[in-house]
Amino acid sequence: MARVLSSENQELLRTIVSHEPVSLKELEEVTGCKAKTLSRRLRDMARYGIEETSCILSEISNIWLNTN
Repeated sequence: MARVLSSENQELLRTIVSHEPVSLKELEEVTGCKAKTLSRRLRDMARYGIEETSCILSEISNIWLNTN
């Protein structure tokens, strides 16, 4: 649980809220993190029941699937 609430993940959530990326690629560009890493971090947070993350991951996944 501590990893899920890490300062890096908190910053990731703040970045998502402030930039409102519409794809994983856009989030990758904004954060400088690789898409694979971002996807893993978002899935981890969603697994621990962070509701906002579940919604964000769902939206980003839908957009990503529709553009690839």
